[in-house]
Amino acid sequence: MISSLEEYLNFQFPSDFLDYYLHSAGSSSDEEFEKQSLWDLQKMAQENVASDSKIIFSDFMLRCPWIAFDRSTKHIIKGYGYPEEEHGIEVIAPSFTEFLALRQKDAELLY
Repeated sequence: MISSLEEYLNFQFPSDFLDYYLHSAGSSSDEEFEKQSLWDLQKMAQENVASDSKIIFSDFMLRCPWIAFDRSTKHIIKGYGYPEEEHGIEVIAPSFTEFLALRQKDAELLY
Protein backbone atom coordinates (compact mmCIF):
# COMPACT_ATOMS: atom_id res chain seq x y z
CA MET A 1 0.00 0.00 0.00
CA ILE A 2 2.81 2.46 0.83
CA SER A 3 4.53 1.80 -2.49
CA SER A 4 1.24 2.48 -4.30
CA LEU A 5 0.87 5.77 -2.45
CA GLU A 6 4.46 6.71 -3.30
CA GLU A 7 3.78 5.97 -6.95
CA TYR A 8 0.48 7.91 -6.92
CA LEU A 9 2.12 10.94 -5.27
CA ASN A 10 5.39 10.62 -7.18
CA PHE A 11 7.18 10.91 -3.82
CA GLN A 12 9.54 8.59 -1.95
CA PHE A 13 8.88 8.77 1.78
CA PRO A 14 11.89 8.94 4.11
CA SER A 15 12.92 5.68 5.77
CA ASP A 16 11.91 6.80 9.29
CA PHE A 17 8.36 7.46 8.06
CA LEU A 18 8.23 4.08 6.30
CA ASP A 19 9.48 2.30 9.44
CA TYR A 20 6.86 4.00 11.59
CA TYR A 21 3.96 3.26 9.24
CA LEU A 22 5.03 -0.31 8.59
CA HIS A 23 4.99 -0.99 12.34
CA SER A 24 2.02 1.09 13.45
CA ALA A 25 -0.15 1.89 10.42
CA GLY A 26 -0.51 5.44 11.81
CA SER A 27 -2.47 6.45 14.86
CA SER A 28 -6.21 6.51 15.26
CA SER A 29 -6.39 6.00 19.01
CA ASP A 30 -8.96 8.07 20.90
CA GLU A 31 -6.36 8.86 23.54
CA GLU A 32 -4.43 10.75 20.86
CA PHE A 33 -7.40 13.06 20.22
CA GLU A 34 -5.73 16.06 21.85
CA LYS A 35 -2.56 15.71 19.76
CA GLN A 36 -1.76 16.06 16.09
CA SER A 37 -3.48 13.08 14.50
CA LEU A 38 -1.52 11.03 12.01
CA TRP A 39 -3.45 10.17 8.88
CA ASP A 40 -3.76 6.65 7.59
CA LEU A 41 -2.53 5.99 4.07
CA GLN A 42 -6.02 6.15 2.56
CA LYS A 43 -6.60 9.67 3.90
CA MET A 44 -3.15 10.71 2.68
CA ALA A 45 -4.10 9.51 -0.81
CA GLN A 46 -7.43 11.36 -0.70
CA GLU A 47 -6.02 14.65 0.58
CA ASN A 48 -2.83 14.95 -1.49
CA VAL A 49 -2.07 15.13 -5.19
CA ALA A 50 1.19 14.61 -7.04
CA SER A 51 1.34 18.23 -8.18
CA ASP A 52 1.37 19.67 -4.63
CA SER A 53 4.58 21.10 -3.21
CA LYS A 54 3.94 19.22 0.04
CA ILE A 55 2.58 15.87 1.27
CA ILE A 56 0.26 16.42 4.25
CA PHE A 57 0.14 13.53 6.73
CA SER A 58 -1.19 15.05 9.97
CA ASP A 59 -3.61 17.66 11.27
CA PHE A 60 -5.06 18.89 14.54
CA MET A 61 -8.56 20.16 13.77
CA LEU A 62 -10.34 21.67 10.81
CA ARG A 63 -8.61 24.92 9.77
CA CYS A 64 -5.93 24.43 12.42
CA PRO A 65 -2.33 23.46 11.71
CA TRP A 66 -1.62 20.72 9.25
CA ILE A 67 1.75 18.95 9.11
CA ALA A 68 3.39 17.85 5.85
CA PHE A 69 6.57 16.79 4.13
CA ASP A 70 8.10 19.51 1.98
CA ARG A 71 8.33 17.67 -1.31
CA SER A 72 11.77 18.97 -2.25
CA THR A 73 13.63 18.79 1.11
CA LYS A 74 11.52 16.17 2.96
CA HIS A 75 11.63 18.46 5.99
CA ILE A 76 8.51 18.57 8.14
CA ILE A 77 6.51 21.77 7.61
CA LYS A 78 3.46 23.31 9.27
CA GLY A 79 0.79 25.55 7.83
CA TYR A 80 -2.65 26.84 8.75
CA GLY A 81 -6.04 26.75 7.12
CA TYR A 82 -6.58 25.07 3.82
CA PRO A 83 -3.61 23.29 2.22
CA GLU A 84 -3.69 25.52 -0.86
CA GLU A 85 -2.81 28.55 1.30
CA GLU A 86 0.95 28.72 0.80
CA HIS A 87 1.68 31.69 3.09
CA GLY A 88 2.71 31.16 6.70
CA ILE A 89 4.36 27.79 6.13
CA GLU A 90 7.28 27.03 8.45
CA VAL A 91 9.78 24.20 8.88
CA ILE A 92 9.27 22.56 12.28
CA ALA A 93 11.58 19.51 12.05
CA PRO A 94 14.27 18.16 9.72
CA SER A 95 12.93 14.58 9.90
CA PHE A 96 9.83 12.51 10.63
CA THR A 97 11.57 11.04 13.69
CA GLU A 98 12.04 14.51 15.13
CA PHE A 99 8.39 15.31 14.37
CA LEU A 100 7.37 12.20 16.36
CA ALA A 101 9.46 13.44 19.30
CA LEU A 102 7.66 16.81 19.15
CA ARG A 103 4.32 15.00 18.99
CA GLN A 104 5.23 12.79 21.95
CA LYS A 105 6.00 15.91 24.02
CA ASP A 106 2.87 17.61 22.63
CA ALA A 107 5.18 20.52 21.82
CA GLU A 108 3.64 23.94 21.40
CA LEU A 109 5.49 24.27 18.07
CA LEU A 110 2.96 21.83 16.56
CA TYR A 111 0.08 24.23 17.14
